[in-house]
Amino acid sequence: MKTALIFLIFFGSYQLDLTKVETDLSWNSCLEKEWKSSGGWFTEDQISFRTTQAKDTLHMIDVFIFHKDGRFTHEFRVPHGQGVCGNGLLYLEGSKWSMKDNILTLHMKGGHLAMDEFDYKIKYSITKMGKNELTLTKLK
Repeated sequence: MKTALIFLIFFGSYQLDLTKVETDLSWNSCLEKEWKSSGGWFTEDQISFRTTQAKDTLHMIDVFIFHKDGRFTHEFRVPHGQGVCGNGLLYLEGSKWSMKDNILTLHMKGGHLAMDEFDYKIKYSITKMGKNELTLTKLK
């Protein structure tokens, strides 16, 4: 409490504008979470994500994880006691992500079980970043 008061005395009504933070390091720490898709697909012009929450355990969801070491992984989460057929389920193998000059690059290798395989290398700009939301726009 004392620290907060001292901060207010010295800095008054100063507000930190995080939209002006443009280092790759700051984007990296914001991305390193578990995200569920909330619209679009990776090959489309735009894809949106929301962070996972406790209530997500009630439904089947695809979760995408940006790891600190550059791995990009996927988990298909199923509520306890429910089962699914594996055909068509998304899988990723050896997928990576990187950030350079505020451009996010995803190199996704994987497919849909018993259906297809893909190897995408797509560059995105981050067009929206909030505590619980992320929107990526594909660069052309």
